[in-house]
Amino acid sequence: MPRVSGWMSEERHFFMRLTRHPLNASAQALWHVLMNKANSSYWRFPLKIHTCELAGILNVSVSTVKAARKDLLQGGYLIFANGKGGRQPASYYLLSMVYEGQLLFGLPNTETFETDKQKTKS
Repeated sequence: MPRVSGWMSEERHFFMRLTRHPLNASAQALWHVLMNKANSSYWRFPLKIHTCELAGILNVSVSTVKAARKDLLQGGYLIFANGKGGRQPASYYLLSMVYEGQLLFGLPNTETFETDKQKTKS
């Protein structure tokens, strides 16, 4: 059974992790919005959110959200998959900052997520 930590522990470890894996302000803000969305949905994953919705919440462009999301993915802060056909919302799983590499909750469809993770590396 996976270990679970609390929001405040995740928050504290997020800032400690920034010293090893720095993020720009947009990526930090996106992580906090996703944590808030996860809390609001009672930690049910995947979080299904349109990129334009995140851009509106953060008051930034869609391209800024995509760049921030890429930084979070490459830094090991989340797992992400695009929605199907551009009309479906993207799926997000947050990774624990306390137990690095472990999902906060839920299990992703690894085939879908591995494909998107490999795309961002190229």
